[in-house]
Amino acid sequence: MDWYTADRIFVDGRFETGVWLGVEDGAVRAVSRERPQAPVREFGDCAIFPGTVNTHTHAFHSMLRGCGDDLPLLEWLYDVVYKHAADFTPDDAYVGAALAFGEMLKNGITTVVDFFYLNGRGNEYALATIRAAEDLGIRLVLARTFMDWEKAPATIRETVPDARRRYGELAAGYGGHPTVRICPSAHSLYAASPAMIEAAAQAASERNTAWHMHVADARGPEEAIKRQHGRTTVGRMADLGVVRGDLVAIHAVYVDEKELDLLAERQVRVSHNPAANMFLGDRAARVARMRRIGMCVGLGTDGGLDNNTLSIFHEMKLAALVQKSTEADPQAITAADLTRMATVEGGRIAEQPLGSLAPGQLADFVVIDLSDIALVPGDRLESHMVYSMSDRAIRHVYVHGKAVVENGRLRGLEEAELRRRVVAATRRFFAAVQ
Repeated sequence: MDWYTADRIFVDGRFETGVWLGVEDGAVRAVSRERPQAPVREFGDCAIFPGTVNTHTHAFHSMLRGCGDDLPLLEWLYDVVYKHAADFTPDDAYVGAALAFGEMLKNGITTVVDFFYLNGRGNEYALATIRAAEDLGIRLVLARTFMDWEKAPATIRETVPDARRRYGELAAGYGGHPTVRICPSAHSLYAASPAMIEAAAQAASERNTAWHMHVADARGPEEAIKRQHGRTTVGRMADLGVVRGDLVAIHAVYVDEKELDLLAERQVRVSHNPAANMFLGDRAARVARMRRIGMCVGLGTDGGLDNNTLSIFHEMKLAALVQKSTEADPQAITAADLTRMATVEGGRIAEQPLGSLAPGQLADFVVIDLSDIALVPGDRLESHMVYSMSDRAIRHVYVHGKAVVENGRLRGLEEAELRRRVVAATRRFFAAVQ
């Protein structure tokens, strides 16, 4: 067993001193208040904190970072995302994912749910993305997307039979993988037909896993759904019979109180992406109320095109401030609520024992330098994790008991080489000097 200790360790919702973590076979096996009779990795004036869980992103978007800034939704989607995705190769998918995953790891994200939709030409793109996760060492849930929107390019659009077959092959191939899981997702009501949505939901039932879907995520699509169906997104999904307990609703912004009650009653989980929602000019989801009625809510960054910064620590603070402001109540949501959303509830969405440093939990954690001036004075560290934490304070990151970031540097890939590959890959997309 490998043992670790630091000046402070986050246990049972608070930082404690005099604690040692025992790690074996990728999991926490012991939390001891007595020094073990074995070698110990001592981090000194640092804190050990659970790795954060990013419950929603599109990793390949990082290749296009900055190209969608300040654009309306449809222009952002058609003139940036789909325009460039049409020319993506599997190697582009690898490089974009490696860029995103590397940034996430350095920012303390140890598990990511990648809502992956470059599936129109087969599984080669997904396999490249998984390989990037393996090379970097991040824990990956690939939410393999079912999507048949005629407006999407050929790299994305596929038929229902192809989606079912390719998903099945991918899921079977990674059934016993220690750090990679595959689950289905349906893009949305506006980008997936009822048959495609049903196929994704059925695939989840067959493999007893969650499935993910963009739900009531943007004002324009929501208005179009109301015109087409005379129903809101949640109302239309209820008609289709897909508002159910294995659903993870991404965003859930345009949802009224009765619909929130329905989601809570059906035990639907929610991925809240505050930066991305506001980046594209949409309002914030009603997270404070979701939590009051007992819903599981995790945090997500969304992609590098509608957020540009991939950090759950950033999302924690932003989510807190937005809820306090919209509710006109500084107690509407607390630092403890946000920490739980970033860790334990993220683990529930990822369907893995994640988010706390306790026996039986996966050994994913970050080591934070307490000498960083953003964390001084250090008597309110639980609050500092949400309101003043800086990603620069992260020194080491462990996933499945293995160091993936040491002294602020990635171990899986040389960062200079990664940057070189990104610059080379994006030259054909962008005329500007890199």
